[in-house]
Amino acid sequence: MGFLDTLKSMIGGAKPLDPSSQKLQETLQDAFQIVSDFGETLEKPSTEDGVGPLHSENRLPHSKERIMWAVGLLQALLASPAGRTEAIRVLKPEEAQYLLSAEFGQALGSAKVLLDMFVPDEALQKQRQLAADIARVQGSLTSKV
Repeated sequence: MGFLDTLKSMIGGAKPLDPSSQKLQETLQDAFQIVSDFGETLEKPSTEDGVGPLHSENRLPHSKERIMWAVGLLQALLASPAGRTEAIRVLKPEEAQYLLSAEFGQALGSAKVLLDMFVPDEALQKQRQLAADIARVQGSLTSKV
């Protein structure tokens, strides 16, 4: 029996969950899935990406607002000893272990910044046009020298 299994049995996680705990479990799993979906999106390059760090908002697996909600909820949970205890109580051991890992906490810390790099297609078009204009100007300056 692993550490989290032992801890869960000590705080009563082995018992069936009451309705409010089931709702918490579903909410946490939903938030975890949303953040995981966003992470998968970040790992896949796309031809819709802009020049530099910008990406098309259309690539997001959920709305920006929904992703922000999930990140914020999980950050608040991890910042609270009571929240971490509740996560251990209501989640499967492997889910709780990953959620409480330093790696996951660091990824959450970067998620909001990375989410800001997803912009509407109009902004990407403007960025591409600006890049093309700059290249044209640089090319004309180079040819005159």
